[in-house]
Amino acid sequence: MSQSSGHTVLASADSRAFNSVRAAPTTREERFALGISLRDKVPINSLGQWRARSSRPDPISLVRKSHSGRLDYLVPIRVGRMISSPYGFFRGSAVVMGADVASLPSTGIMPVVCGDSHLGNFGFYRSPRASR
Repeated sequence: MSQSSGHTVLASADSRAFNSVRAAPTTREERFALGISLRDKVPINSLGQWRARSSRPDPISLVRKSHSGRLDYLVPIRVGRMISSPYGFFRGSAVVMGADVASLPSTGIMPVVCGDSHLGNFGFYRSPRASR
């Protein structure tokens, strides 16, 4: 594991394992041990203590900014789907979740997230419904 610019880079992220399917990546056990060691830096219970900070961006402003670059005639359809239910809002407002999550304590591990990155797709990690 190495540190650069405040982010934790897993040893396997720098290895040649990602350049070839023939090279072995770090083992599950190694990654699991690293995760446990990072709990000293960010205890799990600290992640359940979110409070809106005074400098929190306005969620509606974030959603409006996210409309930039979209086709103008499709924005009302998007907004209509978002206001149809709380689920619709959360599904369409990953930008709000991203801003809120960015203020949580962090181990520094930088995940690569692309596509449909709303909270519902992250699963029930560290809950009674989660498996090890």
